[in-house]
Amino acid sequence: MKNRIIFIQILIIFVSINFLKANDNLSIAFDAASFYFDDNLSRWELFLSVPDNMFTYKNINDDKNSVLTGKFIVNIKIYNDTRNIIDEDWQISNGINTLNDLKHNFIFGVKSFLLQPGQYNATITAYDENDRKRNMTFNQNIIIPKFDKNRINQSEIQFASYLSKISESKFDLDHNYMKYDYYVIPNPRAEFIGDKSRLIGVIEVYNSDIYAKNGFIRSYKIIDNTGQVLTYSKDTCYENSENILTIFDLSLDTLNSGVYYLTISTIYPLIKPEDSISSSKKFFYYNQNKPPIVKRYFTENELFEKSEFNTMSNEQTDLELNQCLVIANLEEINQAKSLNETKAKQRFLFKFWAKRNSDTLSRWNGTLNTFRENIDFANKFFSYGLNKQGWKTERGRVLLKYGMPTRREITLSTGNERAYEDWFYEDVQGGVNFYFVDISSIGNFILVHSTAKDEPYYPDWYNRYVPTTQDSRKQNDLKQENYKINPNNY
Repeated sequence: MKNRIIFIQILIIFVSINFLKANDNLSIAFDAASFYFDDNLSRWELFLSVPDNMFTYKNINDDKNSVLTGKFIVNIKIYNDTRNIIDEDWQISNGINTLNDLKHNFIFGVKSFLLQPGQYNATITAYDENDRKRNMTFNQNIIIPKFDKNRINQSEIQFASYLSKISESKFDLDHNYMKYDYYVIPNPRAEFIGDKSRLIGVIEVYNSDIYAKNGFIRSYKIIDNTGQVLTYSKDTCYENSENILTIFDLSLDTLNSGVYYLTISTIYPLIKPEDSISSSKKFFYYNQNKPPIVKRYFTENELFEKSEFNTMSNEQTDLELNQCLVIANLEEINQAKSLNETKAKQRFLFKFWAKRNSDTLSRWNGTLNTFRENIDFANKFFSYGLNKQGWKTERGRVLLKYGMPTRREITLSTGNERAYEDWFYEDVQGGVNFYFVDISSIGNFILVHSTAKDEPYYPDWYNRYVPTTQDSRKQNDLKQENYKINPNNY
């Protein structure tokens, strides 16, 4: 795969948008999505867009023509805790004959990187070559997922500005915009504008040839920022393949202008579904004929009845209840354990997460969303052997309780030492460390020492647990100590 950026300017005109002029700060929209590449690497695609009137244009004279040219210089650095992975420059340029040629079109770009699953940071800087005072910096934490071969998996959602079968397209586009037999021009701004606009894009589904040989169900939900499902549709896919490209083209005409979330779920197997996997992404819809709806205030009963918790299955309710107890206080733990009826458990979950909603003006709970993302991360990266519940491991518990660490250092095993990890949290209790060791050498890292309050404290953890000459039966003593701290994980 060629690791280069390709730009295209096509006539996709977004009306009723206030564009930045060339004397304003530089603004380039970025987005990204991860896709499966092989068993060791994922394909991380970076999308960008910039309006043609964002450039500062400079007159370039040659023997035949006078051309106005604008150019941005862009750099991306992708790095983890230990080393710089990517450091690359490229340019975005546009040429016009006169300023009257500016049509408020967007110039799009896509760039692909192959990365190992894990956590990275990306810093993108850009400046206007014709006016270097105009510059910007964009920082993003990246989690590259591990696409598990032991179940159906799906990529992240990519929104599109233009979507067409290659055989039916009126454009002859570069191969970087090809996905299977489609052209997909990205929509990094996730903006869909106009009363005839439709929500379009793609997502990839993996491993259905093994785990859903007779087909699977795909569902599409559009959810508002209160958590209410506004539209729901589904279809059945009978295709049997290792990788399947799903095209979505959803109507928006029933929606008012506002911020929404698209959730796409793969539910399988087709007969008696037992499992599902979902991906979500935020988008913006503007229809000048349908302004945003004025908020209505609901009673707690009404809010619960409209919430996702009210419709959960018994199994899902019990699972989410056990997960939330990882971060619950003692009073909440005792209350939860006294509940027997499913509806009572659902109400407990509703109140538990409402109390932790960081934005009290919205029922879209960012705290809950981050918690679920961390559960997904733990299940993908901390599972071992036949145990697929990575959130129940020691690393999973710490991740759910304290969030993503500021720094995570991984030391691989050698003939003389077991593998171990050092997590550092800058904003927890003034700065704390957690140390995990793979004592049994099966991928189950045990918390052996921490400087955090009420966590296992063994300053001599390295000499005690890392050397392979040490008796691994000490693990049982450590598990008993950890049980006192968090019995819900045992």
